[in-house]
Amino acid sequence: MTVAEPIIVVLGPWCGGTSAVAKVLHHLGVLMGTQFDVGVRELDDTWEDTELSLLCRRAFSEPDGHLLMDADTLRVKLQDWAANHRRAARDAKRPPGVKHPALCGAVDRIREAWGPLV
Repeated sequence: MTVAEPIIVVLGPWCGGTSAVAKVLHHLGVLMGTQFDVGVRELDDTWEDTELSLLCRRAFSEPDGHLLMDADTLRVKLQDWAANHRRAARDAKRPPGVKHPALCGAVDRIREAWGPLV
């Protein structure tokens, strides 16, 4: 059995400084995403992976974080995202990282779907 590479998760509320932390991690070599959600809140450096951002907007109401999607469907979609992200990070020879404010309310869900987290 192969142990999955831990995903470095930046957690914090909207406008809480997480983009700055994610940018520092990116400059330290962490793969924070392959495409970013440009234009969110008119910022061009939110460091939120586009695919994950779309999933979060479909899965959780903002800003209260209520689940809008069937829990099993969400788990499968999160697992698929993590597998693709880990693969991209391996290809880039960088550790995987991620940041999105909606993940604050989903720590147990992402731990279950993604496995090891930092």
